[in-house]
Amino acid sequence: IKVKKRWFNYFILKHKDQVVIHQRIRKDIWQQLFEFILIETDKNFSQKGLIHLFKKQYDIENCKVIHFSSLKQKLTHQLIQFNFLEIELNKTEIPGFFWIKISELNKYAFPKSLQEFVAIHLK
Repeated sequence: IKVKKRWFNYFILKHKDQVVIHQRIRKDIWQQLFEFILIETDKNFSQKGLIHLFKKQYDIENCKVIHFSSLKQKLTHQLIQFNFLEIELNKTEIPGFFWIKISELNKYAFPKSLQEFVAIHLK
């Protein structure tokens, strides 16, 4: 069985005590679970390259990266490389996403890898 490689680049947009999330509705892994802004790529990108993709896709000019980390997760037929970019941003509307308080993240069901990220980085 061939293992599919995927690159999930999560952008954790923060403003004061809030972050942006949405619910996955696509028929894919983790359907109906919540996540941060995701840009999936077909290869690994540098932090600078990921910021460029994010700014271009969401038409955002000013943002400040406050933390960058990576991890891998092996699923049955997939190997996923995660890149997490925590970004300080002025509060703005992003279609399909909504702002919640960081203290309320535990009220939403996230995939295990994102739960671990939240537990370590978003206390």
